[in-house]
Amino acid sequence: MFENIENEGETEKASAQVDDLTQALTRFSQRIDFLEKQMAFMQEMNEAITSFENANGIGQVGPESEQTR
Repeated sequence: MFENIENEGETEKASAQVDDLTQALTRFSQRIDFLEKQMAFMQEMNEAITSFENANGIGQVGPESEQTR
């Protein structure tokens, strides 16, 4: 499409398609950034939960476990 624009001049249809594709790529990039932030948040939550479990003996199996109550 870019080659056609360079060779034949910009047409209104080609320009609109380029604009649409550019907007789509921008939205996809923003979505990926947001998903990466969500993944980092979920990882932090997982680490916090694991730390809490370890500090409080939750999920441990053995005679000292609180699960037997």
